[in-house]
Amino acid sequence: LRGMSKLMLGRTKSMAFTMCFIAAFNLVCILLFIKEDYFGVLFELFKYWWFVLYLVIAIGLLYLAYRLLKNEKVFAVFLIVLSLSMACLQYAVVVEEMFIPELVFVARALGCIPVGILISYIPNLKIKKFNPCILLVAVLIPALLFMAYGEKTFLTRLVMIAMFGALMYFSVNISVGGRVFDAIGKLSVRMYLYMAFITMLYLLGLTNHRVLFVIDVTLAVMDLTVDLYRTKCKSLKLKEKELLKI
Repeated sequence: LRGMSKLMLGRTKSMAFTMCFIAAFNLVCILLFIKEDYFGVLFELFKYWWFVLYLVIAIGLLYLAYRLLKNEKVFAVFLIVLSLSMACLQYAVVVEEMFIPELVFVARALGCIPVGILISYIPNLKIKKFNPCILLVAVLIPALLFMAYGEKTFLTRLVMIAMFGALMYFSVNISVGGRVFDAIGKLSVRMYLYMAFITMLYLLGLTNHRVLFVIDVTLAVMDLTVDLYRTKCKSLKLKEKELLKI
């Protein structure tokens, strides 16, 4: 959890334009085309940004647990138990239709983030020359992704997988897979955020799920491409300034 706030800030900073664009588009559409149930529509759209709120809350709770336990190995065991517990809770809520449906978001955040932190433990945590986190993460990640298949439609399953990818991306503070992992994480975040945009199109009458999915992926890829280009331009400008100083 060390430096997690800095990590989150760095990875959410590039999302500012995306979120402003989606919010502005949705607000204009609501004012022009939605004649009733404004609050119901806003609630439906806002749920695709909820994971950001749960992300912050989950990190805060895990930080408190880390400070209370005061031991790296004990904290690792705590993360393992928490991940498995949240996977079971999510299964009960989604598949068995038990408890409160809103608990799904809590279960996903508190299930995926510990797995991400455990991945960060892999290079550091060693118990008698064997690192159990490697094996445990190999089991936990497929288990968490399996939970996505509790959703009823093809589109929602893919969206939930995107959310899992987004949560994992925010919680892993090491380079797993280098640029490939980073690109997948950024794409996952954008796919999930753009679902608010896609939902508005659905409410306005575009109900073909395959078309909506293609639009979602296309927007996410375009957004990611622009972000990568902007980042590259910034790095080039910094290099030019350094050369001028020399």
